[in-house]
Amino acid sequence: MKLTSTLAALVAVSTFAFPATAAINNEVFTVDFSFDRTAPVEVTYENFQDIAERACRSREEPFSITLKFRSAAKRCVEDLLGKAVLQTEMPDLIALHNGEQKAN
Repeated sequence: MKLTSTLAALVAVSTFAFPATAAINNEVFTVDFSFDRTAPVEVTYENFQDIAERACRSREEPFSITLKFRSAAKRCVEDLLGKAVLQTEMPDLIALHNGEQKAN
């Protein structure tokens, strides 16, 4: 029984990583997200936003940032962010994403 609680405690403070898939300009790609369950949800959410924005922006075509592309990039970020948040299975992070609490 003690081994089980020790193992659970080790898992609780571990860093987790998982992939999320998105598409932009007909290009499907996978992005790896990692997070620490002990970090504040606001920090995790901001990190996820940064990762999603960088991943979607890296698909930009040089010198052709059109309104259509910006719209596609925004949808890409929203899609990646939503998938990443849900995969954490963290109620507080999901609530933050759904606008039920505000980030600092």
